Amino acid sequence: DPAAPPSAEIPAVPAVAAAPATRDLGGLRVTPAADGTIRVEGNDQWGGDLTTTYESVQYLETAMPVLERSLTAAQVEELRALIAELRAGSPPP
Repeated sequence: DPAAPPSAEIPAVPAVAAAPATRDLGGLRVTPAADGTIRVEGNDQWGGDLTTTYESVQYLETAMPVLERSLTAAQVEELRALIAELRAGSPPP
């Protein structure tokens, strides 16, 4: 009986969670990145440019009182729902 070759098992590569895809929230494009930053691009309720990146969901959530002054009610509602999703760690639909 020849000696069996050593097992050639390859260790599993840990899964890397994909960053959630860009979401359109009433005209705002919101892109959470794998590093935790959140990019917000679009227009405010008066058509002005709104393009910024937040360091984390916490920073975005803290900015909401200011954002609410320039966004539509629908944008605010959808953005708050996304913040809740990100806080809960649930993947987007």
